[in-house]
Amino acid sequence: MERLRQKLDAGLGSKILKKYRKLEHTPDNEWEKHEARYKVIILGALLMGTGAKISDDDFQHLRDLTSTVDCNETFTLAFADTGFRGPGKRQFLAALDNCKPGTPRDFNVASCHGCGKTRQDTATALLKCGRCTIGAGWFCDKVGPDSAAAPSASAFPHS
Repeated sequence: MERLRQKLDAGLGSKILKKYRKLEHTPDNEWEKHEARYKVIILGALLMGTGAKISDDDFQHLRDLTSTVDCNETFTLAFADTGFRGPGKRQFLAALDNCKPGTPRDFNVASCHGCGKTRQDTATALLKCGRCTIGAGWFCDKVGPDSAAAPSASAFPHS
């Protein structure tokens, strides 16, 4: 992983991001434009996963793109599932807020269902929702399903 990060930090990462950012402006229709934006977001997540350096401009662009991609809080049929799930969007935004160059971001861990933070961000274990039977309810000590800081009632499975 270290050798890959070194290559990405030496310019490969910014070169790939630049290439895919250009593709956002070339599609002829909205569907292709949406796909191009989502690919940039996925690429950003992959770069964060290696701990590669990402420029401030690219971080801001990823943050801006996040609001343009569809987000579904509830069940969606596969053919209509074209973007984020609510918890994934919150986890991605938390990653943008807390990413440190040289520290790989793990997106395969439990994240707070309310704010998206992981143990990597809070330095404390997440709390499991006692009412969840599907394993989706994890919360940090700042946000819970009954907290005033919660994003919206639809973000929580039991609300």
